[in-house]
Amino acid sequence: MNKVKQTLISHMSAMQRQFANLEDLQIEKFVEIIKQNKATVFLTGIGKNAHVASTTASTFSSIGIKSRFLDPVEAVHGEMGNIENNDLIIAISKSGNTSELLNFLKKFKEINKVTKIVSLSSNEKSQMVTLADLSIVIDIEKEIDKYNIVPTISIATYILFLQSIGYCVAEQKGFNLAMFKKNHPGGAIGDKLRGLEL
Repeated sequence: MNKVKQTLISHMSAMQRQFANLEDLQIEKFVEIIKQNKATVFLTGIGKNAHVASTTASTFSSIGIKSRFLDPVEAVHGEMGNIENNDLIIAISKSGNTSELLNFLKKFKEINKVTKIVSLSSNEKSQMVTLADLSIVIDIEKEIDKYNIVPTISIATYILFLQSIGYCVAEQKGFNLAMFKKNHPGGAIGDKLRGLEL
């Protein structure tokens, strides 16, 4: 079998097993906490997970969930001032022990004990879990490389999981194609939507 195809199949098989092991109650709580949030969802992470956070914030915004990416390093240099009591923070870290992210979360909790924090990690014993109001732990069996160190399956898993959460929230809130057309006028998608009578 072609090596690329083999790698893709391995990715998908691993993700299927990981998602099958998720607790239904935790997923339902996650959906509900986003759905009940009336303000901004801030997604934050470091390194590759910063891209996960940024991509998810962009998708959430396009489907009616007001969202922003928050750099945890910039946050402790003034950006925390953008976060209000009724906002929500989703923090992403595979280890749950990323120092820059923990520093932000700890500093933030010192000044704000109202804003809810959801952590997404693959380590149920991490420091980040202790700082979160809701902790989602997805067990990553192994990254795709032979050294089990390059963030590959973990990144793909987190993105797919968060996109799925966002879709479920948007659907439950009654998001429709007319709303998406309003939020996404650009590109090929915008061109396609302009031709539809909604």
